Amino acid sequence: MKKHTYLMTTLRDIHQGLGRFFAIVVIVFLGVLLFVGIKSIGPNLETTINSYIDTQKVSDLQVVTTAGFTKKDQQLVQQIKSAQVQLGYSWPYHERQHNQNLQVYSYKANSPQNKLTLIKGTFPKTKKEVVIDETLSKNHPLNSTLIINSQRLKQHSYRVVGYVQSPIYIDQKERGRTNLGDGNLSGYIYLPQKNFTDTAYSIMYIRFADLASMKIKPTSAQYQHLLHHKEHQLKTILQKRKRSRLQEIKNQIQRQLLQQQKQLDLLRQQRPNSSQLLTAQHQLQESNQQLITPNYFINERQDNPGFSSFTSLSHRIDTIGNIFPVFFFLIGILITFTTITRMVEENRQEIGILKAIGYRNYEIAQKYLLYAFLTVFIATVVGILAGTKLLPPIVYQILSSTYIFPSYPTHFWITPILEAIIAALIATLGATTYILIIDLQQKPVTLLLPPTPPTGKRIFLERMTKVWHQFSFNQKRIYRNLFRYKARMILTIVGVAGCTGLMVAGFGLRDSVGKVAPTQFRQVEHYQVIVTLKPQTKLTLTSPIRDAMSTEMHIKDQMPVYLQSIQVRHQPVTLYAVGQRQQLDKYFTLLKIGSQSRMQIPNQGALITQGLARNQKIKSGQIITFRNNNGQKVSLKIAGIVKNYLGNNIFVKQKYLNQQTHQKCQPNAFLLKTASLTSKQRKQVIQHLQASGQVMTTTFVQAQIKQQTAGNTNLQPIVLIFIVLSGILAFVVLFNLTNINISERQRELATMKVLGFYNREVTMTIAEENIIFTIVGIILGLGVGHILTQFIVTMASSSEVTFPLLIPLSGYLFAIIMTLIFLVIVLVMTHKKLQALSMITALKANE
Repeated sequence: MKKHTYLMTTLRDIHQGLGRFFAIVVIVFLGVLLFVGIKSIGPNLETTINSYIDTQKVSDLQVVTTAGFTKKDQQLVQQIKSAQVQLGYSWPYHERQHNQNLQVYSYKANSPQNKLTLIKGTFPKTKKEVVIDETLSKNHPLNSTLIINSQRLKQHSYRVVGYVQSPIYIDQKERGRTNLGDGNLSGYIYLPQKNFTDTAYSIMYIRFADLASMKIKPTSAQYQHLLHHKEHQLKTILQKRKRSRLQEIKNQIQRQLLQQQKQLDLLRQQRPNSSQLLTAQHQLQESNQQLITPNYFINERQDNPGFSSFTSLSHRIDTIGNIFPVFFFLIGILITFTTITRMVEENRQEIGILKAIGYRNYEIAQKYLLYAFLTVFIATVVGILAGTKLLPPIVYQILSSTYIFPSYPTHFWITPILEAIIAALIATLGATTYILIIDLQQKPVTLLLPPTPPTGKRIFLERMTKVWHQFSFNQKRIYRNLFRYKARMILTIVGVAGCTGLMVAGFGLRDSVGKVAPTQFRQVEHYQVIVTLKPQTKLTLTSPIRDAMSTEMHIKDQMPVYLQSIQVRHQPVTLYAVGQRQQLDKYFTLLKIGSQSRMQIPNQGALITQGLARNQKIKSGQIITFRNNNGQKVSLKIAGIVKNYLGNNIFVKQKYLNQQTHQKCQPNAFLLKTASLTSKQRKQVIQHLQASGQVMTTTFVQAQIKQQTAGNTNLQPIVLIFIVLSGILAFVVLFNLTNINISERQRELATMKVLGFYNREVTMTIAEENIIFTIVGIILGLGVGHILTQFIVTMASSSEVTFPLLIPLSGYLFAIIMTLIFLVIVLVMTHKKLQALSMITALKANE
């Protein structure tokens, strides 16, 4: 009965110290909420995309070729273990009516790979029907007519019968690049496969059944390792296939040539001097010049529009979850540990009495352990539920407008939940157990006496006699108290600094992640347009493209370059070869890593960007190898590593590349500088350049900036959550530490009131100390935020994106202002509490 009554006093303690109990619960709750919530988002996103890949049977690889595919190609690739191969048609088309670039795909009912999702309408049932990208619905309503004027189709007029989503394009807006028009795809369409007239297929889809059956996460490193092994087998087969495929093309062309030759000999007999004869002879010569070796281009699923950004988002959230919530939780643990310790210290006299009347140590400890257990139980249960079922859906609500996934599941992930529970138990039960072990070892007579206050010592300011005498009595008292209670001072400063740093880091993450593209084109790349020339274009001083650029009023400057998209150890890289490095300096700022010194392209070597060097562990002086578009193996010596934020580049002199490839690499693109243009003006520039007949694509950098910025905005809700929760934590920390300060100094404060100090003066005793602690904490917190942001953006950077360290002035100001506002609110609450402090308390000293 006495034990039950004793344990029931726990409820009395909670009621009497409701503010402290609530503060402990809130601190632990915030830590668990953020830790479990952020650590759950990444795995949930991986589960979402893995489930979608499995349901829609998304291909592991897509292969395109310059020579087309036949059934023989399909049979050869099927020799790879568990390879499921599907052939189809796919090519870009520019629709002039709405000035948009479309990707045309062949549609086959019950396709074994890349299953379409019907959003509205029906799938094609006849050759004359077509389903289109949902984003094209504005220009092409249901039952409208879509005209595709192409010789590669049996008919050109189709009726739109449905809107679909293709698993090849998981991003709601991004459709990737094409070699037509402005280089941007507007959408895709699916036509029944029977409509295509090509003798050879243009695309090959490959899905490996064993990778799916092994239940390996498609976003894992293990999957990538196994896929690269199969990709190597595929490359070996295709490399051997080149010769036989070339011979097949030669035979096919030879048959066509014989037929054309016969037609020419008719014409010669009938009309020896006719223009028709000259045209036929020209066509025959062109056919003879078409004896070229096939090239194969392999794209992984990760290369599909949206896949890379989604998996990168998951990776970045995981990285942030390993740093930000942990730092947040550590602050919470520190404050909670201190609060629990102070609670037990306040009851040391009660513990002494209980020991004196015969209570055993474990019986006394049960009450405090129950108190700690109640706080951790309430906080962790509510925190886990909110972190799992409330926080992730807030993020998913934003993502649902970006990606096509039908749902985002929320699961209870054991690992982060257990980690959060263990941390919460350490902060509460651990602190309680620790202080109880110390106190319960003491004798009852020692516990009945208040703890000996810290010994008064001269502080360093007192040794500066002339300065010390300039202070007033209150100032001297404040300075003595600041250094007398060093533990409280350190704890308050650390708590404020941590919360301020978290808010600064939140703003730093927002700008560092959201402004990577503008930073790239402001600090590294200084051009506005990339013009890609058609293959086999011979560039001379009098070429039509040069005339077009010289007569276009919006173009301020231009530089010819040789561009090639390559892969270095499976990593996409853009190779830039320039003739004059002096001209390159106007278009690129190539800075050495770790300094602001500018680097020049050497005559014998290459410069690579930091993402490629970091991901592939490449150092200066090493040799890297890759295969160019002709399948030729090329080796380059690395002469230096330069700063870069978006994508990866290799810079070489054209002469050095010619030496390494043993062939002349003519410029195939131009980098242009233009004034700031409107959308209408950009279209005019594109049309003017396209009229030269030598341009394949004209791409404006502004479109890339917009695309990249849109992709990184998906992190914004998470950053906002960080900022809000950090602000709440800052308020709770200040409130809790101020309460601890008052409880430790009740006798001192009550004595001051007895001696005639006004309530305002008593409050200022606490307020002035808190103001000093807060200011010091804010100053340190700004530095902590800078370091924390730098650490997070470094860890969150990937092989394709290196985030710059950008912390806006508004972030610093917000953290400072919010912390000061919380301080003012706490001081107002403190003043009211001290007004109610009874002076009789000063007379309760045991001595």
